[in-house]
Amino acid sequence: MISSTYPKPLLLEDLEEICERSISWIKEFRHSSFLIAGSTGFMGRWLVESLATLSQEFNLNLDITLLVRDEFSARGKFSHLNGQQLKFFRVEDDSWKQLPYREKLLIVHGATPVQQKANVWNIEEHKIVELTQELINLGSSCNLTPRFIHLSSGAVYKKIGEFGHLTDNRKEENKEGSPAIYGRTKARIEQLVNEATLDGRVIGVNARLFTFYGPIFNLQSPFAISSFISSAITNQEIVITGNAATTRSYLYPTDLIVSILILTTQQMTGFVDIGSTVKTSMLELAHEVSQIWETKVISQCGNELRATQYGPLESFGNQKVTLSAGLKRWQKWLAN
Repeated sequence: MISSTYPKPLLLEDLEEICERSISWIKEFRHSSFLIAGSTGFMGRWLVESLATLSQEFNLNLDITLLVRDEFSARGKFSHLNGQQLKFFRVEDDSWKQLPYREKLLIVHGATPVQQKANVWNIEEHKIVELTQELINLGSSCNLTPRFIHLSSGAVYKKIGEFGHLTDNRKEENKEGSPAIYGRTKARIEQLVNEATLDGRVIGVNARLFTFYGPIFNLQSPFAISSFISSAITNQEIVITGNAATTRSYLYPTDLIVSILILTTQQMTGFVDIGSTVKTSMLELAHEVSQIWETKVISQCGNELRATQYGPLESFGNQKVTLSAGLKRWQKWLAN
């Protein structure tokens, strides 16, 4: 069991769950090197803290290197992990390319363009694409063939009005048709990972992630769940401003992290979907939140707005945490 004094921003029960669900295969990571790009966002912070916890609990002696844009800010986000062997390098600092990585190298690429304000991006997509190429080429310079996990997105192939993904020809359709910088960048990275895998430079897989929620999630983000939680914790009414029949799928981070870690132990290539297969309407979500935080729900818009659907038909990994249970854990974390 993890000590109750373990310094962390995440819930003790969440880290314990990840450890318990990893027992049967976690020793495969012993003495591995992890190189993580995009470590300071929601998913990255969950992944880094989980790896640090697993390394300590199972004596894995992991070598964890984080590529960051702002080293000072990144160190602050992980200051509670000072006892762990975390190494920080700015993306622009080429010295990370000369590090003595271990024979088992696992690269997790979750870096994306950063949205500072609505429709204003302060990191151009070409820089993320260049970083992808550098990460792919790292194995050749180290005489290694690393496992490469690209944390992609359902945004690459999202189609209004359909729940689930498109057929295999979606790659070409969305590579050219996605208007969003985020989706377009992810599509380009997927292509690079596929090409590098065919060339034998990496053993790559594109993990297309859907909708997540929970501790560390940015309540200022422009998503319904952020709005609902923000209203609930300030004792305001939860307002549904879109079509209440719109559906999304919500997966709690413990399920996400376990799925990603299992994926790194396998030789699977190509594409996998990670997300909840359970459809949840905005009305259902609002009422779940209202019941837990004991607040009211009102709807300002009717069905004149088109209802959209977004979620995987199938998912890699298992969903253990229900939406209700996950929201209660989030409530507990926010209260602390």
